[in-house]
Amino acid sequence: FLNTVLKSKFCICHFYHSDFDMCKLMDKHLAILARNHVETRFVKINAEKTPFFVEKLNVRTLPTLSVFMDGKNIDTLVGFQGLMNRDNDDILTRGLEERIGITGAIKMEKAFYEADFESKAHDEKKHSTTRILSSRAQDDDD
Repeated sequence: FLNTVLKSKFCICHFYHSDFDMCKLMDKHLAILARNHVETRFVKINAEKTPFFVEKLNVRTLPTLSVFMDGKNIDTLVGFQGLMNRDNDDILTRGLEERIGITGAIKMEKAFYEADFESKAHDEKKHSTTRILSSRAQDDDD
């Protein structure tokens, strides 16, 4: 763990416990991000087996992500701060990507934001067309 962190420009470390479902869920989303962000090292460390690092980095809640730059801890994400979707309790990969992207540890592509904007614009146009058609149908019934 220590060699990986020290030798990497950017490293995201997931402190986990193998029996915690929330850690498994975090791991699933981090695996997606790791495939898309090869510029950053993603590692996971079993918190039970590494009490020294857990104590040193003040890990109290699992999962916890520690973001390192040049071997220094620059940010920590405890649990799912700000990442929960209140409608279905699912973690949004995109939200996690944005949260880590704020630190500079992963590169946020302009296309990432453009695709999101275009998707929202398309959805809004689709919904407004449906509302217009529904409104016309009601007028015809009168």
